[in-house]
This record gives sequence, C-alpha cells and structure tokens, in this order.
Amino acid sequence: MTSNRRSVRCFAPACTLLALLCAAGGCGVSINGQWRMIRANPNRDVFAIDHATFSRDRGYSATITVDGRTAEETGEYEFNGFQVLLRPQAGGQRRYSASVMFGELRITDSQQRSVTLRRK
Repeated sequence: MTSNRRSVRCFAPACTLLALLCAAGGCGVSINGQWRMIRANPNRDVFAIDHATFSRDRGYSATITVDGRTAEETGEYEFNGFQVLLRPQAGGQRRYSASVMFGELRITDSQQRSVTLRRK
C-alpha cells in the first residue's frame, strides 16, 4: 500500500510542473506581433534576429544573421509552442527550438546559439 501512495505523491508534482510549463511557455502561446532582440549568445555577429514580425496569416519578416551573414528575410512560419519553422521566400527552411516565457521569445539553433527577443 505504501508504494501506491508514494507513486501518487511523485506523480502529482510532475503534473503540476507540466501544467506550469504549458501556461508559461508552450501550449496555446502565440508569437504574433513585432519583436526586437535584447540578447544574442554567443554574439550578434554569429547568430541574431534583430527585428522580427510574425503575422496571424503565418507570414514573417525579419533581419537575421547566421554565421556572419545578415539578410532581410520574408516568408512563412509555423510555431507549435516549442519549435519555430521558418520558410524564407528565397527557399529552404530552418527549424529552431523556441519558447515564449514572461513576454520574451527565446530561439535556439541546433548548435545551442540563441537569441532572446521582447515584444515591441
């Protein structure tokens, strides 16, 4: 009987944590609107999204720096609360880990380079 109680006690905090994570960062959160970069790691010359606008119709425009190359970009995006997929009009696609928490959008690439943006 004790093992059942112990497993219930362990399960309840996990459910609470999942609910908090959904409320704070993933489930049903939108990135629609205008964003400006406030931090880049390791630095803005390597990876940056200086300004970005995500529209309700899944279009985006942004100033993006990847590996020292900066370009104005427009295209389509998908955001599921945990990842953002960018499909530039120029072709190709890029998938990033993404989360929104406390009014900040954090985007991280596969090499763990990240940018943090705040709504304008």
